[in-house]
Amino acid sequence: MKKEDFLREEIQHVDIKSFNSILIIKKFEKMAFQARNIAKATKIYNKMLSNKDYTIFLCLAVAQDVTVAVDILGKKVNMHKYAIQTTVADKRDGGLSGSTLKETYSWGKVYEGFEQMVFSEATIAFPLIVSYAYHKNNWKKRSQKNFNFLLDKNKINHEKRNIKRQTPTK
Repeated sequence: MKKEDFLREEIQHVDIKSFNSILIIKKFEKMAFQARNIAKATKIYNKMLSNKDYTIFLCLAVAQDVTVAVDILGKKVNMHKYAIQTTVADKRDGGLSGSTLKETYSWGKVYEGFEQMVFSEATIAFPLIVSYAYHKNNWKKRSQKNFNFLLDKNKINHEKRNIKRQTPTK
């Protein structure tokens, strides 16, 4: 199979407004393994949204240490009160850099108790989690925040430094 064979058809995305996952999440609470983990993550995410004084960072396809270390932006930050990680990695085979969110508590990155690992493919778990939160309506009490400018500023400064290094001297 060639690379061009993978994306012949347009990728369809799930509209979290088009279905309400509240009932299935309630069922997941009484099930085992990853169903229960998804239910717990959903409750934590909804709790995050309930607290309008907290900022929620959504990171996809990044290493765990980047997910929990927002101090890479050069800002002093307190421990994260909440953390959810959805991953197919397994620490037993060297994934996750050998650690889970439970370990981040010992690093002073995340408070113990409101963290949840979900070992699932994100395109399955994430729509269920955010649909539940969307239909619970706690997000309506929050103001939108956009921190992309911090990353853009850092990118711009980094690019400027690289341009200066590459400029030949006479």
